[in-house]
Amino acid sequence: MRILLSAHISRTDITMLRQRDKACGADIHKKTVVATILSSDGTKVEGEFGTTVPELIRFKEWLKENDCNSVAVESTGTFWQPIYSVLEGSVELI
Repeated sequence: MRILLSAHISRTDITMLRQRDKACGADIHKKTVVATILSSDGTKVEGEFGTTVPELIRFKEWLKENDCNSVAVESTGTFWQPIYSVLEGSVELI
């Protein structure tokens, strides 16, 4: 039975099931991005950024400084699109 169920798991589902040693959760709003990086050892780093291009570049640099290569984004509407444009190719976006 489990084999049949796993055959129906999409590529996106597999990406979501893979565990990471460090990942960032980003809550995206119209004027702010609130981000938390969690590590498997329990370390937690928080940051808040604006949504202008310079602020999004600062967010990208913050991710690199904290050696974080995976970002899960949560957003309503289209607010995620500028963040995606800045981070695309630099980190894994979920």
